[in-house]
Amino acid sequence: MNPDFKPWQRSLINFSQRKKWFLIIAIVLVVFIAVAIRFIFGKANANNAVYDLLLPDCPADLSGLLTSPIIPVDSLQNLTPLGNSNPPGHTFPVDHVYFNHNIKTSPATSVYVPGNGRLIKIQDETGYDASGIVMRHAYLVEIALCKGVAIQLSANADLSPEFSRILQNTSGQKCKEVGGKHDNEKTIKQCSYEISVAVNAGDLMLTTTPGDFPEVWAFNYNTTPRSDVDWKRYDYSDYPYAFCLFDLYQGELKDQYYSKFGLSIIHKEAEKEKAFGQGKQVQVDQFVPRTIKPICGEINQNRVGTVQGDWFGASYDPSLEKTSEYNGTDLALIHSNFNPTYGRLTVGGNIISSAGVFEFIPNHTGTYNREFSEVTAGGSVYCYDGKSNSGDMVEAVWTNYDKKFLLQLTDNCHLKIEAQDGTCGLHEKFVNPITYDR
Repeated sequence: MNPDFKPWQRSLINFSQRKKWFLIIAIVLVVFIAVAIRFIFGKANANNAVYDLLLPDCPADLSGLLTSPIIPVDSLQNLTPLGNSNPPGHTFPVDHVYFNHNIKTSPATSVYVPGNGRLIKIQDETGYDASGIVMRHAYLVEIALCKGVAIQLSANADLSPEFSRILQNTSGQKCKEVGGKHDNEKTIKQCSYEISVAVNAGDLMLTTTPGDFPEVWAFNYNTTPRSDVDWKRYDYSDYPYAFCLFDLYQGELKDQYYSKFGLSIIHKEAEKEKAFGQGKQVQVDQFVPRTIKPICGEINQNRVGTVQGDWFGASYDPSLEKTSEYNGTDLALIHSNFNPTYGRLTVGGNIISSAGVFEFIPNHTGTYNREFSEVTAGGSVYCYDGKSNSGDMVEAVWTNYDKKFLLQLTDNCHLKIEAQDGTCGLHEKFVNPITYDR
C-alpha cells in the first residue's frame, strides 16, 4: 500500500479488500451448502422436487403420513398387489397398485388427496392411435409428503376445479412424445408441469371417466437401492425406490385397504341348469385375498445366484425409441403377485411369437417345473411345461401355452432359454436357445 496514502484512505482500501474477501467467502459457503444439501438429501436418480425446503423432514416411521381415503374403500372390488405382470409393457414386476371394480356398473369416481403435502407435478398425457386419433386422455398427479417421500396417481380423468386452476397458472411445461403403451396405441404425448403448492388431505384431485379407476405409486428416495441390481438397465430411474403406498396408512383405514388385496376371478361356465337355467352363459365373481406377506406384494424379486428375477434380451437395442420391455425382448422368472406359492414365467417376446404369461406350481426337487429360487448355475437343463395345471385361481387369469420352456443358468449373469413344442420329457436338449443377461 502506498505510504503517502492518508489514514482514512488506507482504511477505505482495507475495508474494500475485506469486503471482497467476505464476498468470496460468502459465495464459497453458499456453494458448499448447496452441494451439502444435494449430497445429504439428493439421490442420483431422485426427483429433486421431493426435497422442497418447504417440506418437513420425514419421520422414521412413515405410517400415518396418509390419513384420508384416496377413494372410498367400499367402492373397491379388489386391489392388485405390487408385482403384477402384463407383458410386453410390464414384463418386469409392476411397481404400482391397481384399483379394480366392476367396469360395467362403475360410475365416475372422485379421487382425493390422501395426506397433507405439496403438489409438485401434474402430467397431462394423451394417447393416439396410428391415424392420430385420440384414444385416451389421462393425468398423473405427484404429491410430496415429506423430504424424499412422494406418491403418484394416474387415471383417465378430469382435474378438479382447484387443480385445473393451479395447472392454468403454471407455465414452463416440458413436453415429449413416447411410444404407445396400450393396445392399438401408437404414440403418447406427455406434458409435465413442475409445481409447488400446498395440498391437504381430503382435497378433491380429479374425477375419473366412467369405468376407470386410478393406479397409484409411492417412492422413498431416502432409501438406498440394492447394489446387486443394475438399475441403469431398467425403464426409469424411480423403479428402485418404489414401495407400497398403503404402508403409509395406519390403523383401521390401512386394515380396510389391506383386506382388498387379492384377485377377483370371473368363472365362465357353459351350463348351470339347476341354478341359472339350461344353456345359459354365466359369470360368477369370486374374491381370493392374498394371504402371504408382504400382503401388498413385491416388486424386486431378483435373487442373485439363481434364475429368479429379471432378465434382459441380448437383442435389445438402446437406440430404439421404446424401452427394452416394450420392444418385447425381456423375461421375468418370478412369483405370482396374487399367490406367491405359484411360479410365473413372463415373456416379453423373443422366445415365443407374442408376449404372455404362464404360471405353475413349483417342485422342489428334480428339473421339472423347479422353483426358480432353487435353480443355480451348472450343467442341468430345466423344463417348464406351459400346459401346467396350476389351479383354478391361475387358470382363470392366464392362458396356458402349447409349449415347453427349457432353461439353463450358465453363470450368475447369463441364462439360456428356448421354447419348444410338446411337453417336458426326461432328457431335454436345446436346439436354438436365446441368451439373456442381467
